[in-house]
Parts: sequence; C-alpha cells; structure tokens
Amino acid sequence: MQLRLRAIEAVHAYDDVQARTAPLVGQREAFVRSIDELENLRSMLADRVDPMLLFEAITQTLPDDTSLQSLQVQGLKVTLNGLTSNAATLMQLLGTKNGFKDVRAPSAATKSPGATAENFIIEFQLDPGVFSMAASVNIAASADDATARKDAP
Repeated sequence: MQLRLRAIEAVHAYDDVQARTAPLVGQREAFVRSIDELENLRSMLADRVDPMLLFEAITQTLPDDTSLQSLQVQGLKVTLNGLTSNAATLMQLLGTKNGFKDVRAPSAATKSPGATAENFIIEFQLDPGVFSMAASVNIAASADDATARKDAP
C-alpha cells in the first residue's frame, strides 16, 4: 500500500514539475527555432556581396589615374573594365588587397594608338569572409559591442 502511495505521489510530483517547466520548455523551443532561422539567414547572406564594402574597397584600391567603365558582380566574382596607365601594376595592386583573390585578366590590356591609357578587363573573386553581407553584419555587431564596452563604466 505504501509503495502504491509513493508511486502516486511521484506521478503527481512529476506532473507538477512538468506543469511548472512547460513555459520554460516552450521558450527553449522558440529559442532553438530562432537560432535555426538565424543560421539559415547567415548562410543566405554569405553568398551575397555587401555592395558598400566592395565599392569602398575598390575606391580605396584604384589609383587616381584609373577610371572604370563598368563593374559587374556575379555572386562573388567581380569583373572590372576601364582605363589605366599600367594594367599590370593595377593587377598587382588588386592582388595585394585583402579580400580579393584569384586576380586575372581574361584578355590582354590594349592601348589605342596615340592614347595614354590602356583598356583593361580584370576579374577576381571576393573572399566571403570579408565582403559578404554576413561578414558586414558581424563587423557591425563587433563594432557595436566595442562601442558598448567603451561606454561602460
């Protein structure tokens, strides 16, 4: 009889614990769903280039004697078409920039007779860790964290 009473008390205690923890379990499940959604969003953003970061990097990297006629971005591949005084030097300069990989010229640079600038086409791959939308979100979050730490007493 005592064993039966203990078993009934244990069942009631278990039901009580389940009832008290049900809201916490629901919050945990919502938290896990949010994490999964954030990971899905991060993977989608990893394949997209942040145009402002790219434009800033290209603007800072290109010398003053270089002008772009077109800039094409397909995924993480960038194609530049324009005029410069020395296309080989420009390629070397782009190759040293953090985040630009596999810099190459699909065709030779040409110089029109009497012209001072060479017409070039240069292609390169972007490092997703530097130029993806997910990377810019991480940069912004770390900047916000640094600002918050600096403002903290």
